[in-house]
Formats: sequence, C-alpha cells, structure tokens
Amino acid sequence: TTTAATTTAATTTAATTTTAGTTAATTTAIRRLQSFLPVLSESDDKLPKILRTSKASASSPNTSGTWEKPGPEDVSKRQLAASCDATSVANAGLNVQGVNYDNCIGKADGQTCVVQCADGYNITGTPTIYTCSAGSLSTTATDPRPSCVANPCLYGIPSGVGITSDCPGTRTDGLCNASCDQGYNGANQSYTCGALGEFNGSLPACQAKNCSSLSLGQEFTTAQCVGKVTTETCIVDCAEGWASSGDAPTFTCNPNGSFTGISPTCVPNQCTEGAPTD
Repeated sequence: TTTAATTTAATTTAATTTTAGTTAATTTAIRRLQSFLPVLSESDDKLPKILRTSKASASSPNTSGTWEKPGPEDVSKRQLAASCDATSVANAGLNVQGVNYDNCIGKADGQTCVVQCADGYNITGTPTIYTCSAGSLSTTATDPRPSCVANPCLYGIPSGVGITSDCPGTRTDGLCNASCDQGYNGANQSYTCGALGEFNGSLPACQAKNCSSLSLGQEFTTAQCVGKVTTETCIVDCAEGWASSGDAPTFTCNPNGSFTGISPTCVPNQCTEGAPTD
C-alpha cells in the first residue's frame, strides 16, 4: 500500500511539472510569434483564438509578473519634432560671410552643433554652441556667433605684360579685377580670393597698341619706327645726305601712342661734285 501511494504521488508530481513546463514553453512560443505579427484589433478573426486572447492581454509585464494590455497611444507624441535647416540658420542670424554653420543643418530636436569660422577666416573669440529645438537654433552664449576676420590673398596676383589689377589687399571671398594697362587693348577679367590665400581667375588677353607715325625733320630717317607697338623700340638715323655726329639714338613707343627719344645730330654733307663753273 505504501509503495503504491508513493508511486502515485511521484507520478502526480511529474505530471504537474511536465504540464507547467509545457505551459511556459507554449507561452514563450506565442509571445515570440506575436513579435512577428502585425498589430491587429482584438476582433480580428483571422488569428487563432489562443493568439487573439494572448495578444489582447500581452504587452508588457507589470510588477506582479503578468502582462497587461496597453492603453490608446497618443499619436501626437509619436510625431518627430522638426529638425533644423537653412531657414533655422537664417532665423538665427548665422548666414553671414565667414561663418561656418554647416553642421547645424539637419540636426534633430535636442541635438547641438558648433558654429565657427569658415576656411580662410581667423576667429576672434571662441566657437559658439547652438541647440536645435523644434526647428529653431538657440544659444546661451553672450556672443551669438564668433567674429571671423578674412585673411588676405597673397598668391597668384594677376600679372603679365600689359596687365594691371586692383587685387592687392583683397581678402577671402573678395572680388577684384584684372585689366589691360594703358597702351593695351583687352577685356577685364574678374578674380576671387580663395580660402587658401590664392587668387582664382583667368588673365585678360591684352594686345599692345600701335604707336602713331614718328614725324621728324627731313634730316632724319624713321623707317624703322613704322608699325611699332607699346614698349617696342626703333632707331632713328640721319637721312641720306646728312652725317651723324654720334651714335644713332633709340626711340620708344609709349603707352600713350607716341614716341620718345632724342634725335641725332645730323650735319648736311657738302657737295663736292657738279658745281657750276665759269
């Protein structure tokens, strides 16, 4: 009798343990399956009854270890707050020359960004930290943005024969013009001062102007000066029948279109033949 009772108790205990284990395993499997199912209403008859019942009661465990159904969600709370964009930057007064605000664009609500000087500018003070809040940028700093001073461009100043410019002293992002100097023809060209301290642009194509004809006395010959252009030179000599008392001088075609130089001293030759006789 004692042996039979013991056997019955052991069998009952094993059955209970097996049933509990099976129930726990089934509950775990159901919850795992629910994580892959779309959110359906409780009246959805496409789910098996056991899943509808479990879905209706399972959301998150409470302090007692059981699962409770969640209340209605507030749709407005699920909407993302507006991020910060170019309009936010403009409204904050940051879109000024020399200020780098790039890392503030695209920031989400609550995120921060650093406003500093762009390349080619020296900062006075310190970078400013801004916070994006509901699509607006704000800071607690005393100075709302750093003071940025443009660097001067020192490399690639436009130069060449007949070329002049107003570029010296131009600073980062500044514009200047290269033009043809006096005595040359050609269209102006614009240059930009880059962030690395160099000028960017194309040189103007400057053509030298022709000088007007050189008109001197009959004792001089100016044939070499015909067709000369700005800065070119030519030699003026004594005409035939005249003798020079020194070296033939050089004349220069000036930017204003005229020649400059010192005329040679030309002495007329004496006639020695063909003189009339009595």
